[in-house]
Formats: sequence, structure tokens, C-alpha cells
Amino acid sequence: MRVCVFTLLVGIAGLAPACSSDSLTMMEFGRELDRAKACSAGDSCVLFDPNRQCLCVQAVNANELDRIRGLSGKVDCDGAMASCPAPPEHPQCVDGVCGGKPASTTFPTDAATE
Repeated sequence: MRVCVFTLLVGIAGLAPACSSDSLTMMEFGRELDRAKACSAGDSCVLFDPNRQCLCVQAVNANELDRIRGLSGKVDCDGAMASCPAPPEHPQCVDGVCGGKPASTTFPTDAATE
């Protein structure tokens, strides 16, 4: 959850919210995840398991794994539960994006048992 404080803006009568927080919305994390999935020929793609009920296992560029793992811990799930497709069996770079053929049609996650 984001915490907002009110600050007085100089030259403007009134108050305006100024939000600062270490948390990320799901939309903000989604944009970062899209960046982490980008790849070029020769890049390694790996599975990223966020172990969060609102996020799914995804293929990401191995060079981005630590960064995206750190960001996933800042996501504010706000009670949301993800319905996740099966992750790729062998993650690989396809047309500039880490992905691949799904391993199966369903994929149970640890988060589903929480």
C-alpha cells in the first residue's frame, strides 16, 4: 500500500499529495517484468518464480533475474490472486522476448495453497 503525505506547493494555494513508497503496483511491476523479458539472440532465459499469490512464474532474461526478483518483493498484492498459465518448459529467446512452449495446461503454485 502506498503512503501519501500532503505537502504545501509554493505558489499554489492548497495541498497536493506527494506519494513516496518502496511498494510497486501490479501495473508498475508489469512494466518492469516486460523489460526483464526482453532478450537478444544468444541471451539465456530462465524461469522466475516470484512466490507471491498475485504474480505468476514467468520466463525472464537471466541477466535481469536478480533485479526482477528484488522488485517482486515490493509488489502490493492487495489481496489479489493470480490465475497463472503454465510456464514454458524450456525458456528461450523467441522474437526478442523470453518465453517458449508451455510445459502443461495447468501449473500449481505454492501461493495457491496459502
